[in-house]
Amino acid sequence: MTELAEALLPVFEKLRQELPNLEIIATVSPVRHLRDGLVENQRSKATLLLALDEICQRLPFAHYFPAYEILLDDLRDYRFYADDLAHPNQLATDYIWQYFEGAFFDEKTQALCGRIERVLTALAHRPFHPQSAEHQYFVKKQTGIVKELSAEFPHLDFGQELLKLAVF
Repeated sequence: MTELAEALLPVFEKLRQELPNLEIIATVSPVRHLRDGLVENQRSKATLLLALDEICQRLPFAHYFPAYEILLDDLRDYRFYADDLAHPNQLATDYIWQYFEGAFFDEKTQALCGRIERVLTALAHRPFHPQSAEHQYFVKKQTGIVKELSAEFPHLDFGQELLKLAVF
C-alpha cells in the first residue's frame, strides 16, 4: 500500500465509525498546478490516483469520481479552460457537475437540484424596471417557489435567496 493510502485509510475509517451511514466520494482536482512544473503536476496527480484507487478497493463506502479524467480526456479541448489554461471554465464545471449528479444522485435529488437551479437562475435576473407590475409578479412568484422549497425541505437554508428577493 502506498504511503498516502496508509495515511488516509485510518482517517476514512474513523469518519465512518463516527458517521455509520457516511459515503465518501473522493476525486483528484482537475486544476493543473503548473508552477511546480508539468511533470511534477502529473506525478502528484498519479500518486493521488493510486492512493484513492487502493482506498476505494478496500473500503466499500469510499468511491472515486473522475473529475480529473473527465476534464483531461472528455473535455480535452482548450475551449473548456479559463484564460489561464489551467482552470476549467464554467462550461466545463457545469459538464462535470452534470456527470457527478448522474453518477451519485437519485432521480429525486436530481429533480431537487433542477428546482434549485431554476431559482438561482431566476435570482441572477437583473430587472430593467424593478417597480413594474411584471417584476413585482416575478418576485412574488419566485418568493412562493422558495417558500415552497423551504417547507418541503426544512433542512435546507434558503435564507439568502429570500433576502435577495426582499430587496429586488
